[in-house]
Amino acid sequence: MGSTDHAGVAGGVDKDKGQRRFHKLQQQRSKTHELRCYCAHDGFEDGETFLCRDLLGRLKVDNRFVSCNGTHEVTSYFGVTMKTEEVLTNCRAEDLSALYLVGDPENTQALEHNEELLHLIREFDAHGGLIVAQCSAPARILGHNHLLKGRHYTCSSGLESTVDDGIFVDALIVHDGNLVTGRGLGASMDFALYTGGLVVNDQEAAKWQATHFYYDADFARKVVHF
Repeated sequence: MGSTDHAGVAGGVDKDKGQRRFHKLQQQRSKTHELRCYCAHDGFEDGETFLCRDLLGRLKVDNRFVSCNGTHEVTSYFGVTMKTEEVLTNCRAEDLSALYLVGDPENTQALEHNEELLHLIREFDAHGGLIVAQCSAPARILGHNHLLKGRHYTCSSGLESTVDDGIFVDALIVHDGNLVTGRGLGASMDFALYTGGLVVNDQEAAKWQATHFYYDADFARKVVHF
């Protein structure tokens, strides 16, 4: 039997429309779409971080790794040492369109005590900048420093018990105002695509990119809004 081409609208995604928007992003290749990932001196979560960087790159987001240890090298939880594009000292809130706080306990335990990073988060948040935090980052970096400010959030299971700021929601991804939080590695594909769509202001292009590599990006089911 022959195959059937399910082109057009599938799974809530207008493929032709999404593809047109994606190619428009390719033509623009604008550096105004910029997401910077902040990592500690070592211990950041490999899968979440590298997958997010890959998918955001596909959406033509200029996402850069920023080291918080004063050097241009960071080492992941599984021992992958990489060079970063920036160091934290050189970053200014007004230059960012989004701020991504990566996970893993070793990384976030270091970042929650990094006063330079906390100052940047406070300044960026005060201007309504998009803050994106995944895994243990929402609880440790934001919650432990009272930076959730009563907003709804999610995080790695169990860490919500250590937070007395914010309202925990049992969901993969939670979007409340200018804060988007996500759970661990299993949420990474949707988390990266959804937040990437926010940065480029085009969720249809994000959904089309998902269908391009055979993934069902069902934001309506997986993202809780407040």
